Amino acid sequence: MYQLNVSINVSINVLINVSINLSKTEALVLDIIKNNKGINKTQIAKMIDRAEMTVQRAIKKLIDEKLIRRVGSNKTGYWEII
Repeated sequence: MYQLNVSINVSINVLINVSINLSKTEALVLDIIKNNKGINKTQIAKMIDRAEMTVQRAIKKLIDEKLIRRVGSNKTGYWEII
């Protein structure tokens, strides 16, 4: 009986380009968050002249698409680009 011990190190780098369709509002919200990670929904709504609910829907889509996430609380937290 022979015993063969083989150690294989494999490094795989994979680049995946995924096209995500964002609305104009979603793209604006993402751009604003990239430039100001501590901004809140009310401030974003005023900047782009949209209702706060519209901004909330845009943020939900960005979170669902795993483009952003909220770190910390709503009051003292910040946005993180993933």
